[in-house]
Amino acid sequence: CADYMVCILSKDATRVVSSVVSMFDVVDERVTLVESLEKKRQPFPKMDAIYFLSSSTSSVECVISDFKSGANYAGAHLFFLSEVGPDVMQLIRKSPQIVTR
Repeated sequence: CADYMVCILSKDATRVVSSVVSMFDVVDERVTLVESLEKKRQPFPKMDAIYFLSSSTSSVECVISDFKSGANYAGAHLFFLSEVGPDVMQLIRKSPQIVTR
């Protein structure tokens, strides 16, 4: 499982990613599952999660909630669609459950 990852997309990221890559391309890069950030998701504690997010506070709060009650994923890799503002960066810095991943 450690070689495979879960890809989690915010609503905005879904539109961007789906316009440039196919599902075949995603799976070819060791992504076993693509899920929506805004929906309830099953934990996969032995897999890393790749997050593609809008740079909003609400998107980052969803990521933080994934790790509040234990680790839903082995690791977290965050990628943003645009520049991250200071308020969002501060929210990430203040979340040890994200920073240590």
